Amino acid sequence: MCYAGRWKPLAYAVKRMYAPLQAQVIQEGNYTKVFVVNDHIVPVTIAVNMQLKSLTDNISTCQQKAQQPDVPTSPIAVPGADATIEATVPAGFASQVLATETSEILATLPGCTKTMCYLDVTVTRKNYGLLDAQPEVSEAQMFFVPLKDIDLPDPGLNISGFQQVPASVNSSDNSSGNLSDPVSFTVSASRPAVLTYLNTKYRGRFSDDAFTALHPCRPKQITFYPHSSVQGLTAHDLAADLTVESMFDHQFGTAAAPARRAAPAASKMGGR
Repeated sequence: MCYAGRWKPLAYAVKRMYAPLQAQVIQEGNYTKVFVVNDHIVPVTIAVNMQLKSLTDNISTCQQKAQQPDVPTSPIAVPGADATIEATVPAGFASQVLATETSEILATLPGCTKTMCYLDVTVTRKNYGLLDAQPEVSEAQMFFVPLKDIDLPDPGLNISGFQQVPASVNSSDNSSGNLSDPVSFTVSASRPAVLTYLNTKYRGRFSDDAFTALHPCRPKQITFYPHSSVQGLTAHDLAADLTVESMFDHQFGTAAAPARRAAPAASKMGGR
């Protein structure tokens, strides 16, 4: 946490690292391996979805897939495995769910190379409790080469849809004890964004931040929880101050440029 009381990017990474259900992807020699860590005290049944994502993907790609859902996309199809693998992971254990040659994975998407694509893994718990508000999900992305060796595209990051949401006393995300209204918004990209980070002068924390990869087909719904010392924060206030950056911005010196700021639109925002 920084001196002003805001979470640093590493704090969000640590939060994901210590989640009771965690997806992990590594390269070992010529092989790519996927593990699922279960820190629950009971076995969990999971569905593991693996897809290759291309850095050339854009909004048009997403629209085409939505209009033609039967057209093959880029699920990992390796011998003995479908796009989605189901497994049961024992309590307090890490299971390897995939081990295949990296070249086989890259071959599942035409034109895919180590510098043009990355592997996206989503693990969803299937036997979650009846009292859980939503299924437990863990995501992990792996690039096949160091990021410095990739020619990153301008992701065209955008922040929109700001609105105030009622604070919940019983919410697990309300651990600071702050009962003032949080603000929700959507972070999206026109092309894949790498190492995306949100920033605001207001004290508090985001429901999630510091994303390894943000794909144009999968925008993220984020909630900002203001610190108890922040009084009267409105959706308009946060929209006027919030910025979003990615590794592309730092490579080309455009971090926190005006185009990366949210454009307040009072008619589309909730407020008090």
